[in-house]
Amino acid sequence: LGDSKDRIQGILAEGDFQNLSVARALVSICTRTSDAERVRNIVDSLGERHRKEAFFWASSQLAFLELRFDDALREAEDWLRVDPFCSSAVAQVQYFLNDLKENYGEAARIGGQFFRRMDEREVVLNNTAYALVLNGELGEAH
Repeated sequence: LGDSKDRIQGILAEGDFQNLSVARALVSICTRTSDAERVRNIVDSLGERHRKEAFFWASSQLAFLELRFDDALREAEDWLRVDPFCSSAVAQVQYFLNDLKENYGEAARIGGQFFRRMDEREVVLNNTAYALVLNGELGEAH
């Protein structure tokens, strides 16, 4: 999988990122700290063409890859404020709250808010149940 991922990243990286979907596809497979420079280039390119609100998801991932966890959470929370119906934004905020901050109560609250706005989304349901269990609310998680 690693070689294929590197090849896909190389192909996508040749783009100029005017298309947010192409940029998002590339950022979504950049999961190693060694990918931070590539994501930085994408964020810089997006910043030349789009309002920051259009790519909070990339800024959040960049901060995460650069181990700036408070900034990563802040960017993800900004993304969620801009797009409260986006299950990916909810899942990102929950991931950071659960695994970086151990703030399971807040992660569960955010998941509950999302469920009231939208139909269930599997990743958000999973992250909410995880947060509830770790927050000692096993009955609610069930």
